[in-house]
Amino acid sequence: IRLLRSSWAPSIINYILEMLSSGKLDFKEAATALSLRRGIIEAQELASLKSDRQRYWCAVEISSMLQDEQSQRGSINPEDRRLLQELGRLRTKFPLTKIASVPPLKNSGDNLDLQVDVPFYTWQNRRGSSTRKLMQSSRFQTKKEPQLHYMVSEITRITRSHPDYLKRPLQILDIGGGKGHLANALASYLNSDDVFVSVVDIDENTIENGRRRSIASGLEVSYWIGDASTLNDLRNVDDVEDLSFKNADIVVALHACGVLTDV
Repeated sequence: IRLLRSSWAPSIINYILEMLSSGKLDFKEAATALSLRRGIIEAQELASLKSDRQRYWCAVEISSMLQDEQSQRGSINPEDRRLLQELGRLRTKFPLTKIASVPPLKNSGDNLDLQVDVPFYTWQNRRGSSTRKLMQSSRFQTKKEPQLHYMVSEITRITRSHPDYLKRPLQILDIGGGKGHLANALASYLNSDDVFVSVVDIDENTIENGRRRSIASGLEVSYWIGDASTLNDLRNVDDVEDLSFKNADIVVALHACGVLTDV
């Protein structure tokens, strides 16, 4: 059995890249399945990736190349269509207005560094054009990164207004942030002598991914697995026993959606 064509889903592509790196998938099969323009040579370059983060961003890039107009087309069920039609008058009454973009956060004259790895070589898509523009318009850069800039800016303002700021390290608790995006951005920007960042998430796999990101970036962030609604029976992935974060000075969440709205 040979893999002839990969799905464009980034998670599937990332799994294929992991198989390629571990030697469980040969170069020719991977090159064919992923429609790599430079074939086996490109597959060999992918196999040499050591960082999980680099591998993930390469998967996102390949996903962009594999998608066509049909695969990017969404669908809507009849009930949702009916609701949209009923609420159409509200769109007219309350039109969307564009707000000013958040200015780059600065610290001692330097822009905020979110420590995001970018693949070390430039991809070429099937039409032969460079995908550098795809990286510049990736979901992280168009959606996640502006959110992080805004959140870090606001959290920094709140942190510096705390009455104990600079008197002792403040405890910042990130709820449901297992991927580590916000926690790592805070730990990267704020002085480690001033704050200590902890994360609580119920998803063990997500916590492990965030922990790896922190280690790869050389950041000191504490990750805990458990229910944030009670903070009972928490387990630290590094066997740390310090539970001082339970008396957090600042509690944050990048996306308080789904069940997190009840926490």
